Amino acid sequence: MKTHLLLALKNVLRIVSLGVVAGALVLGSGGTASAPQFSRALDAVQGFNFAKAKTTPVGYITSLKIGGTTFAADLNGTDPTGGSPLRSVAVLTSVLWATGVTDGFSLGGLLSASNKRQLSAMLAGGSLADGSVEMTLVTYNYDAAQRTYFKSLSSDYVLKGVVERMGTVFNVMVANDASPMVQSPVNYSMQLSVKPIGVPQTVTLAIAVGKSEVKQWGLVVAP
Repeated sequence: MKTHLLLALKNVLRIVSLGVVAGALVLGSGGTASAPQFSRALDAVQGFNFAKAKTTPVGYITSLKIGGTTFAADLNGTDPTGGSPLRSVAVLTSVLWATGVTDGFSLGGLLSASNKRQLSAMLAGGSLADGSVEMTLVTYNYDAAQRTYFKSLSSDYVLKGVVERMGTVFNVMVANDASPMVQSPVNYSMQLSVKPIGVPQTVTLAIAVGKSEVKQWGLVVAP
């Protein structure tokens, strides 16, 4: 428990030190997303129970594998760009990425009871192995001018990285008690920080419909 509290405090201090304002994406010239950081506070209620009358940002981890263990996409959501059903491993509550090629993703989200048990067992048993991560995630914002949602952060393929560490401690945690944000289905808060491996990958950031920029994530490691 003390370790989890220290990791949570580290995440909070990291966000404060970066001067992040939740939901902000600083714009570069020409209206493109050349920001020094991407930060989103996401609406979990909208993520679970999408309402057309609301226009708050939402996000999902749509697939996740940690240390060789695959987590089920067992939560129901909605793709707000078209209203089609969307299955996810976690409904996101926050995303922070400083957008540098070696900067990690700090993710907050809500897991199902089944995935919570699986992650808790991994943490308790030390079975994260090498801490490798494979994931797909997406966040959506609302374009008021176009009156539609758009993908504000996305990748066209699986992102590969490793769980960030504090010394020998992996920066991943899950709450013991159910989250009060959404009553049904029962869900649990989780935090996960992922650093890129030495392979160039790409992430697309957007500030509005038709205004996006592809950013590199990860560097080539010399032999």
